[in-house]
Amino acid sequence: MNKFFKYIIPCMSLGMVLTSCYDEVDDKSVIDKQYEKATATTVTLTAGEVVDYQTLSLTAALSDTLDIIEQGFQVGTSEDFADAAYQPANRDKLTFAANPTGLEGLTTYYARAYAFTNAGQVIYSESTKLTTPRTPIYDINTTFLVHEYEYDEDAGWQIQVGEDGSDAGYYLMSIEFAEGSETDVLIHGFLGFDATIVGVWDPETSTVTIPGSQVVGEHPTYGPMFPVAFDMSTGDYAADDIITLQFKSLGGSLVSTPYTLSVSAGYFGIYTFTAIPYEGE
Repeated sequence: MNKFFKYIIPCMSLGMVLTSCYDEVDDKSVIDKQYEKATATTVTLTAGEVVDYQTLSLTAALSDTLDIIEQGFQVGTSEDFADAAYQPANRDKLTFAANPTGLEGLTTYYARAYAFTNAGQVIYSESTKLTTPRTPIYDINTTFLVHEYEYDEDAGWQIQVGEDGSDAGYYLMSIEFAEGSETDVLIHGFLGFDATIVGVWDPETSTVTIPGSQVVGEHPTYGPMFPVAFDMSTGDYAADDIITLQFKSLGGSLVSTPYTLSVSAGYFGIYTFTAIPYEGE
C-alpha cells in the first residue's frame, strides 16, 4: 500500500497542474480577443486636396489587406455621406489613391476612405472637408461670338434667319471695362448694332446687368430702338427692366435673359442669346 501511494499521489498532482494549464491556454474568449487585436484592419485618409473646381486628390492607407475585398473613397456634399456612393480604387494595395471629378465649383465636399472586409464589415477613415474654388470663367474683357435666338410661338427658340435665308443671328460683341473701373463695362455691338451701351459686372455672381432703355439703333419707320427685358411668364416687359448676361459653369458660355426691342409704337421680337469668346482675328 505504501508503495502504491508513493507513486500515485504525485501523478494525481501532476494531472491537476496540467489540467489547470490546459484550461487557461485554450480559453476561447482569450484566444479570440488576442486574434481580433492582432488582425483588426484600419484605414486612414492620408491626404485630401483640391486640384481644381471640379476635381479632388485623395490618398489613403490600409494597415493590411489580408481581410479586405474592396477599398476606395466616398465623396459627397452631406456630412453624414447620405448622398455619397462607394467608389472603388486600387484593390489589394496598402496605399491607394483616386481623383474624384465632375464636381461643382464653390461647393463644400466631405471625403473619407473605406474598406469592405470578408466578414461583411465596412471600415471607415476619419472624414475631411474640402471646398472647391469658383468655376473659372472666360475673361469678361474680351470679344464674343454671339448666337442670337428669336422666340416663335409654334417652334420655340430658333436661330434667326435673314430674308435671304442666311443665319442672321450671329454677330460679334465686345465688352471692356470703363476706364478706371473694375465693375462698370462698355458693351459694343450689342444685338449686332453699332451703338455702345453700359452695364455692371459682378464677379461674385459672374453676371453683367444691363439697364434697359439704352438706344442701340434706329428703325427706319419707328425711330429709336432700345432693348428691354422681357418676362416670358407674363408675355410683357419685365418689371425690373434689366437684362442679365450670366456666365454658365463648365464651358464659360455667356447667356442672356429674354429681351425685346422696344420702339415708340410698341415692341417687336423676343430674343435671347448665348455667346462664347471669339478666337478669330
